[in-house]
Amino acid sequence: MAILAVGFLMWGPGVAAAQAQPWTAAFWKRFGVSVSVARVQPVDEEVDPVVKVGGSAGFFPDQGWGPAFGLGWFTTDVSSGGLMIGQLKARPVLGGVGYTWMRGRLATKASLTAGVIFNSATLDQALLDQSSGPASLDVRNSFAVRPAVSLEYALFRKLALKGTLSVLATRPSVVLTTPQGQTRGTWNASNGALQGGIVFYPFR
Repeated sequence: MAILAVGFLMWGPGVAAAQAQPWTAAFWKRFGVSVSVARVQPVDEEVDPVVKVGGSAGFFPDQGWGPAFGLGWFTTDVSSGGLMIGQLKARPVLGGVGYTWMRGRLATKASLTAGVIFNSATLDQALLDQSSGPASLDVRNSFAVRPAVSLEYALFRKLALKGTLSVLATRPSVVLTTPQGQTRGTWNASNGALQGGIVFYPFR
């Protein structure tokens, strides 16, 4: 908004509007929304897999280099020896770069993103009520890297199918507090994800 305001003051209303219209039209023509289903498979066998339904926004693929972003937030149960311990919430915010190959209706994109995962964990209430059990579990925020490959096939002008395979690598610090004291360490919270969905481009 600040850049648009400066342009408006420098060139006047008529020129600013003329400059903005082509960019705005191209932006909305490529804009799309999607609904997808994803399965997240943690590397740690004591963290349950997650199947989630979600939505996202993006742009129609174009040949060459471009920015890449990722969220992929999820909540999952954590267990130990078959006993439910609590829940883990992971909120990754990632950004990076990707390259897209166009072959007719098929777009193939390879990307690499990195960023911060905002982690939190809650213990099961049954454990909190036991004096000999854990009192708290603190999973710290962590750095993460995620390579991904996606395929998008245009069924019609406004509708496409999209699938994505990604691997998230991260090792957050963990602090476990018990009546006997604190235990500190790192945890392999990496996971793989397979996602498929439908993309709709309303203005194409």
